[in-house]
Amino acid sequence: MGAGLNGAARIELEHAARQNRMPANDTATASYNIVNPSLTRKFELAGRLGNVGNTLAYNASAIDAVRGLAPLPGRALKTGLRVGF
Repeated sequence: MGAGLNGAARIELEHAARQNRMPANDTATASYNIVNPSLTRKFELAGRLGNVGNTLAYNASAIDAVRGLAPLPGRALKTGLRVGF
Protein backbone atom coordinates (compact mmCIF):
# COMPACT_ATOMS: atom_id res chain seq x y z
CA MET A 1 0.00 0.00 0.00
CA GLY A 2 1.41 3.35 -1.01
CA ALA A 3 1.04 6.69 0.67
CA GLY A 4 -0.66 8.30 -2.35
CA LEU A 5 -4.15 9.79 -2.35
CA ASN A 6 -5.90 7.05 -4.31
CA GLY A 7 -9.49 7.40 -3.30
CA ALA A 8 -12.64 9.43 -3.50
CA ALA A 9 -14.76 11.61 -1.27
CA ARG A 10 -18.47 12.12 -1.73
CA ILE A 11 -21.30 13.95 0.00
CA GLU A 12 -24.95 13.09 -0.60
CA LEU A 13 -27.86 15.31 0.41
CA GLU A 14 -31.28 13.68 0.59
CA HIS A 15 -34.21 16.09 0.77
CA ALA A 16 -37.84 15.16 1.18
CA ALA A 17 -40.47 17.86 0.97
CA ARG A 18 -43.36 18.11 3.40
CA GLN A 19 -46.17 15.80 2.37
CA ASN A 20 -49.51 17.44 2.97
CA ARG A 21 -51.56 15.91 0.14
CA MET A 22 -53.03 12.83 1.75
CA PRO A 23 -56.36 11.14 2.42
CA ALA A 24 -58.58 12.54 5.17
CA ASN A 25 -57.68 9.69 7.56
CA ASP A 26 -53.90 10.22 7.20
CA THR A 27 -51.46 12.74 8.71
CA ALA A 28 -48.91 15.02 7.05
CA THR A 29 -45.16 14.38 7.33
CA ALA A 30 -42.58 17.12 7.84
CA SER A 31 -39.83 17.85 5.35
CA TYR A 32 -36.30 16.70 6.17
CA ASN A 33 -32.69 16.83 4.96
CA ILE A 34 -30.23 13.99 5.57
CA VAL A 35 -26.48 14.37 4.85
CA ASN A 36 -24.44 11.25 4.02
CA PRO A 37 -20.68 11.84 3.52
CA SER A 38 -18.42 8.96 2.47
CA LEU A 39 -14.71 8.39 1.92
CA THR A 40 -13.25 5.50 -0.07
CA ARG A 41 -9.61 4.50 -0.50
CA LYS A 42 -8.25 2.49 -3.39
CA PHE A 43 -7.23 -0.40 -1.18
CA GLU A 44 -10.93 -1.01 -0.51
CA LEU A 45 -11.25 0.47 2.96
CA ALA A 46 -14.48 2.43 3.09
CA GLY A 47 -16.41 4.40 5.64
CA ARG A 48 -19.77 6.06 5.45
CA LEU A 49 -21.51 8.27 7.94
CA GLY A 50 -25.26 8.31 7.45
CA ASN A 51 -27.68 11.00 8.60
CA VAL A 52 -24.99 13.26 10.06
CA GLY A 53 -27.48 15.59 11.74
CA ASN A 54 -29.36 12.67 13.37
CA THR A 55 -32.53 14.09 11.81
CA LEU A 56 -35.81 12.59 12.94
CA ALA A 57 -37.74 11.85 9.75
CA TYR A 58 -40.64 9.67 8.68
CA ASN A 59 -41.37 8.03 5.35
CA ALA A 60 -44.44 9.65 3.80
CA SER A 61 -45.34 6.44 1.94
CA ALA A 62 -45.69 4.44 5.19
CA ILE A 63 -49.27 3.90 6.30
CA ASP A 64 -50.42 6.24 9.06
CA ALA A 65 -50.92 3.41 11.57
CA VAL A 66 -47.18 2.62 11.66
CA ARG A 67 -45.57 5.85 10.46
CA GLY A 68 -45.01 7.20 13.98
CA LEU A 69 -43.62 3.84 15.11
CA ALA A 70 -41.06 3.53 12.31
CA PRO A 71 -38.85 6.61 11.83
CA LEU A 72 -36.03 6.54 9.29
CA PRO A 73 -32.65 5.39 10.67
CA GLY A 74 -30.69 7.85 12.82
CA ARG A 75 -26.98 8.63 12.74
CA ALA A 76 -24.91 5.60 11.74
CA LEU A 77 -21.30 4.75 10.91
CA LYS A 78 -20.64 1.97 8.44
CA THR A 79 -17.17 0.65 7.65
CA GLY A 80 -15.91 -2.02 5.35
CA LEU A 81 -12.69 -3.62 4.18
CA ARG A 82 -12.42 -5.64 0.98
CA VAL A 83 -9.43 -7.89 0.32
CA GLY A 84 -9.01 -9.67 -3.00
CA PHE A 85 -7.02 -12.87 -3.49
